[in-house]
Amino acid sequence: MVAFVFPGQGSQTVGMGKEFYASYEKAKEIFKKADEILNFPLSSYCFEGPVDKLAATSITQPAVLTTSIVCLSIFKSFLDIKPLLVMGHSLGEYTALVAAKAVSFEDSLRVVQKRAALMEEFSKKEYTMAAVLNIDKERLLNLCKKTKFKVELANFNTEKQIVVSGSKKGIEAIKVEVEKLGGRVIFLNVSGPFHSSFMKEASLKFEDILKDIVIKDAAIPIVSNVSAEIIKFKEDIYDSLEKHMCHPVLWQKSVLKALFIGVKIFIEFGPGKILSSLIKKIDKNVVTLSVYDNSSLKNTISYLKENLIVS
Repeated sequence: MVAFVFPGQGSQTVGMGKEFYASYEKAKEIFKKADEILNFPLSSYCFEGPVDKLAATSITQPAVLTTSIVCLSIFKSFLDIKPLLVMGHSLGEYTALVAAKAVSFEDSLRVVQKRAALMEEFSKKEYTMAAVLNIDKERLLNLCKKTKFKVELANFNTEKQIVVSGSKKGIEAIKVEVEKLGGRVIFLNVSGPFHSSFMKEASLKFEDILKDIVIKDAAIPIVSNVSAEIIKFKEDIYDSLEKHMCHPVLWQKSVLKALFIGVKIFIEFGPGKILSSLIKKIDKNVVTLSVYDNSSLKNTISYLKENLIVS
């Protein structure tokens, strides 16, 4: 009945996790472990910024993962609910793997750090990502094909929100046409054209990195970004992660899969409520809860105790 969901890059905000760090020893332990594994002061960037430093892929990705695990760990210290399934958006799939006990937190941090470094290495300043609002998939795909600068569809978030990756000039050209059609284009605060063929070279190098981490069969089913299908066995997890960097994020289909299986409540763990907002746009009747600070933690626990049979 309940699904745990985890956000990806772009959800980061200065101050994330700071309230839990100040309130719970468990949060301190997790952030300290992350600082040691990464060999740089991740917690300081999360709590104090600056914004531009936190937005760098090599910092953002481990920062969002660590903060999300902190949020989940604090929640579970109050209410240990086993979800029907877990799922994450883009980078968030790595957090979901930790939640499903398929990958350790330590290994996930190491692999995400290397993944982020590769994504930065093979990103170019003239490429980026942007969210396109209120334009259907077929029309947007035609606009991408018409521009002389390569642009690809990268994230299928909702029926009316699709993210594109590619040349800044190409996206600017598409923006003009989208606005003529009554849509909007919002450039994202990311450092490269992720989830597209532009990441092919990085993806090939990443396959060797994946061989160095231990992946187990998941204790909790996962909805894969790549296929929007349930995966649980380690072979399928490896396959999904190998394709992850170059493949579009099928978020809308993933949420619909969760709803089809029987999920009624989605709990988002991590900075902010981005995924909760997207899920509501996919199905306005579903319940979405978030855990990112003490107030949201209290509200989520209160709702679950009132509406589920939990102790």
